[in-house]
Amino acid sequence: NLVDAALLHTLDGCGVVSGRDVDKFEKFHLTRQKCSRVSAPAVAECPVSLECVVRETVELPSHVMFIAEIVGVTADERWMRGGKLYNKTTGAHVKALEVVHVFGNMADMPRLVELAQRYGLVLIEDATEALGTRYTAGPFAGKFAGTIGDIGCYSFNGNKIITTGAGGAVVSNHADWLEHAKHLSTQAKTDLLQFKHDEVGYNYRMTNVQACLGLAQLERLEGFIAHKKELYDHYVARLDGVQGLRMLPFVTDGVRPNRWFFSLYLKDAVLERDDVIARLQAQDIQTRPVWALIPEQADYPRNEAYALAKAEDYRRYIVNLPCSTNLTLDDCERVCQAVLAL
Repeated sequence: NLVDAALLHTLDGCGVVSGRDVDKFEKFHLTRQKCSRVSAPAVAECPVSLECVVRETVELPSHVMFIAEIVGVTADERWMRGGKLYNKTTGAHVKALEVVHVFGNMADMPRLVELAQRYGLVLIEDATEALGTRYTAGPFAGKFAGTIGDIGCYSFNGNKIITTGAGGAVVSNHADWLEHAKHLSTQAKTDLLQFKHDEVGYNYRMTNVQACLGLAQLERLEGFIAHKKELYDHYVARLDGVQGLRMLPFVTDGVRPNRWFFSLYLKDAVLERDDVIARLQAQDIQTRPVWALIPEQADYPRNEAYALAKAEDYRRYIVNLPCSTNLTLDDCERVCQAVLAL
């Protein structure tokens, strides 16, 4: 058993805490992503990888634009002063553009790269859902999600295509940013004996045990992606276009997606999202809605939001079907039969 062997090696030779296997995992992650990044700090909690890098690059509380789908960009030269972009309402200096590769799709990176360059923005890729997604054609052919912008962030949470139980990684071509991010994520400690810290840091270190799980999982990534395509294709063949149901497609024109989440779209079916979820749960079939949108979360309604019509539509009408890599085609067929019987 590959995982058991990796765990035995780690506990025997490296110990539980952060160390040699974490370094090996960071290097192996870069290799598998065909990434020229100079480093890939692995952290125990994925959101903090972004927190540490954003703290370094945009000096919060500066402004960051988050984009999941390009629905129209309204910035123009009137809001540029001295080569910098400013928010027309608040006057805040906009320093970064963050793109989210949703459900394993690749965002329109050629257009986003051009926008970031035009307005002098740091381009951050949230590739937490898109590990293994890559371009197969076009100007970024061969490039993986997370390796095109200035910074890329990955998640190894338990629900992702590979997992270390929790945690994630950040990659970048900016060696100084990554060095500082790793410094912050390891307590900003400058003296290992005296435990001195030169700034406020965080205890976000990944352990050797987590890293060895990640190494074993990364070796299986391509197999997981192939199996998820097989499962998704079965859902499409059985459900898409039947009784008003739709399986949301993945972008495949010049892209190989990892097909992380399978989304059943109910708008044209005589079905309600929450009723579908409850009736399938009664048959021990777990499904999920799209997560509550950021403006719905506590504290965020005071922040600006723009062009959310598509997100709100998906929030109302999508049910995400079972899609784990341990599912069989028989499992998938059982789900299809239950959905068609609703």
